[in-house]
Amino acid sequence: MNGVSIIIPAYNSEKTIAECMSAVQNLAWDGEVEVIVVNDGSCDRTADIASTFPRVKVINIPNGGAPRATNIGIQAAQNDIVVSLDADAILEKHWLQKIMPLFNDPTVGAVAGYALTGNKGLWGKLMGYDVELRLDRIKTYSDHLYTMNTAYRRQALSKVGMFDEQITISYDGDISRRLTAAGYRL
Repeated sequence: MNGVSIIIPAYNSEKTIAECMSAVQNLAWDGEVEVIVVNDGSCDRTADIASTFPRVKVINIPNGGAPRATNIGIQAAQNDIVVSLDADAILEKHWLQKIMPLFNDPTVGAVAGYALTGNKGLWGKLMGYDVELRLDRIKTYSDHLYTMNTAYRRQALSKVGMFDEQITISYDGDISRRLTAAGYRL
């Protein structure tokens, strides 16, 4: 399990995508890292900014929401482990080194980790605070992971039917519930 595909669904993310992409490009990881930005009908320069980064595939689609954009990215991905990464999340340099070994356990369907948010507004600060509180309480397994920076076993997502494109708010809770119901550990 050397490769990982990072899927970044992005909608009007010109203010945050460059910092997110820079963090991805600076990840310390010996394996292959495929990066796919799914531009979800942005009206700003999101796609233009993302395409300036080397080895990044940009897929432009009409706006349909983050679950749909993520599913399209996963379908285009080449690796067995796929990461859903918000366009305003900033990964810590050793993020992949910390989470990837957990997939050596075949019962693990998804793994989340810490991330900073590039969103300086109130919502970004509250999300960062909430994620930090939850992650501080999680010692091993959970029943809910945020899609902000979660790695999934592609086979597990396929087994549960991928992300439900009809759910646009709290779709991370839905996929977490379906993965645990299918017997996967988070």
